[in-house]
Amino acid sequence: MIHSADIKRITMQEVIEFYNKTTPEQHQFFLELMSDKMFFFHEERKETFEIDKDNPVCFNGAFHQINIE
Repeated sequence: MIHSADIKRITMQEVIEFYNKTTPEQHQFFLELMSDKMFFFHEERKETFEIDKDNPVCFNGAFHQINIE
């Protein structure tokens, strides 16, 4: 088991470098990895939307589309 003390803390600069050095496909994969920890909140309707579990993220042209259920 990995303990949090064993995980290297990365700086914000390292996150920016990761983003700049990776491909759109890798960005999409990263979003998919995080999708189980994300949801969207509609302020006016006071409603939350979960990320679609079968197809969480896809490309829509040059952009990432995050699909909700």
